[in-house]
Amino acid sequence: MSVLRPRNRLVNFRLSQQEYETVKAVYALRGARSVSDFARTAVLRSAGVAESSHGPAQSHLSNLEHKVAELESRVTTLLRLLNDGAES
Repeated sequence: MSVLRPRNRLVNFRLSQQEYETVKAVYALRGARSVSDFARTAVLRSAGVAESSHGPAQSHLSNLEHKVAELESRVTTLLRLLNDGAES
């Protein structure tokens, strides 16, 4: 998403360490330049205001990437739970 207007508003939210690590592991896979870029795009997409200049094929690819990222996140969570259970 290109910057057409200056961004001068700040939105702040907190994540657990596990949530942050998951986001960090996924943002580059989704084509984001940073965690902030990834979070901004995700929020705008959820609000229905994300700009897409690449058409239906890019939208479909983005949807698939999102699903893969979600699966990766869930697998990571399951592996952590299994490792934590094995250590107990």
